[in-house]
Amino acid sequence: MTASADEAARLAALYRYHIVDTAPEPAFDALTRLAACICTAPMAALSLVEGDRQWFKSKLGLPFDETPRSISFCAHTILRPALLVVADTLNDERFAENPLVTDGPQIRAYAGAPLVTQHGQRLGALSVMDNVPRALDGEQRALLRILADEAMRQLDLRRAVHDASQPVRNRLELILNAAGEGICGLDETGRVIFINPAATHMLGYGSEALSGENFHLLVHHSCADGSPYPGARCSLTTVLRPGQTRKAGDDVFCRKDGTPLPVGYVSTPMVDADQPAGAVIAFHDVTDERRTERALRDSVRRLRLIIDAVPSSIAYVDSSQRYRFNNRACETRFGLARNEIRGRHVREMLGDSAFESVRRHQETVLRGREVSFESRAASRTGGDARHTSTSLIPDISAQGRVQGYIALVNDITARVRVEQDLERFFNVPLHLMCVAGTDGYFKRLNPAFEALLGYSEQELLIRPFLHFVHPRDRHATIEELGRISAGAATKQFENRYRCRDGSYRWLSWATFPVVDEGLVYAMALEITDRKRATLKRRARTRDAGDGAGLRDCD
Repeated sequence: MTASADEAARLAALYRYHIVDTAPEPAFDALTRLAACICTAPMAALSLVEGDRQWFKSKLGLPFDETPRSISFCAHTILRPALLVVADTLNDERFAENPLVTDGPQIRAYAGAPLVTQHGQRLGALSVMDNVPRALDGEQRALLRILADEAMRQLDLRRAVHDASQPVRNRLELILNAAGEGICGLDETGRVIFINPAATHMLGYGSEALSGENFHLLVHHSCADGSPYPGARCSLTTVLRPGQTRKAGDDVFCRKDGTPLPVGYVSTPMVDADQPAGAVIAFHDVTDERRTERALRDSVRRLRLIIDAVPSSIAYVDSSQRYRFNNRACETRFGLARNEIRGRHVREMLGDSAFESVRRHQETVLRGREVSFESRAASRTGGDARHTSTSLIPDISAQGRVQGYIALVNDITARVRVEQDLERFFNVPLHLMCVAGTDGYFKRLNPAFEALLGYSEQELLIRPFLHFVHPRDRHATIEELGRISAGAATKQFENRYRCRDGSYRWLSWATFPVVDEGLVYAMALEITDRKRATLKRRARTRDAGDGAGLRDCD
């Protein structure tokens, strides 16, 4: 195998350990310190050699994390299977001009044992260094070799754990990649260590651009109003200190193009051995939620305007009989402001007497049945008692539980008074008043009909009214009813109605039809005496009258 092929195989073996550029680990730091202690050296390192650099997985007394491979001592160590010892670097032509010797850290003595895999690839070295020339004794050399072997065993163990957990990591990666929410992991300094596609898509960055960057400085540096957001107050990263989960439903991240991204997020600390090790941030775009909330607020505002414009009193009462919502008409009804009504019990608002009078209806609606009723109660704001028409509509949850009810209350005092006035007028005995249907039946009669004709109200209602009309007047009555059914009002129409005793009475009618309802409102005046007098006058003027006119009167 050529040198280039050997190097390619060595680098492939190195990268299979997934160790380069990882965070410090206590197991390797302990080996480095132990090597320095055994060899009484001020400097020690566990280095891994890549193609163009050496990187220190662990170090002691060195001011840098890596060096170019071209000046690396360990690059020479991995070229041989045994320990490399340089007692005086100034006397070794390989290192005499090395900047690590001539400048800081001024290495004058070096000893390194290679890290050798089971297949013989040398990945790096465990080394000790000093600022003065000196060599290691035999025991120190042997122990350094043992420590290098132990470091290699730790690397093998770490790789085995990594390989065994790879399927789990693969599944976790699939989950993260499939998640609709943005998910980002931060280390203990607030820098990005992983981020899923949903997060990069929302923020407009590639994962490479975010990896290793301070998340707050990159995307969370400004408040919603554009003012700077100090990192010390950033709730995303403050979880690293107290180790408490933080949530926000209305915050702003900054996209790559500078536009704001409204977000809600949860920042959860990662803890290792009771110490903060970073944080996981799950966030989602709340632009649509904000738009929906604004639309909902507008809808609620418009609904409130509509409800307040309704003249009916509208209120929502919960299952404990307390007001939770009411409109302006309800405020007027009780003479109280909205906030003075909310939370108060129905009994307190209606008063004991009125509450008891409607209590059975409230119990009905709280059992889940809609109920409507009319009632009369003293006015809370003073003045005469008020008549109301009330509908109680149950609010039933999806689980079938009655959560409360909606109360719709209309003040019908004016209507009731008009009805009472009409009733009094309807029952005045001076005129016959009725409501008839275009189907030929009376619907309602005032007492004057019973007094004049001698029939009971029930007898008059159960028969067609033509049953009581004089046979000679029925044809004219049917024709007049046809005109009335077509919508024509009657100013005057006369016909005869039979009394219980068999006699007839002349009636003069005035009618007003309500075609849509199929009803006729009518008033009649009894004109029998006037009709007889008229017929008598006509009889006297006839040569052959002889009582014929009087017979027509009956």
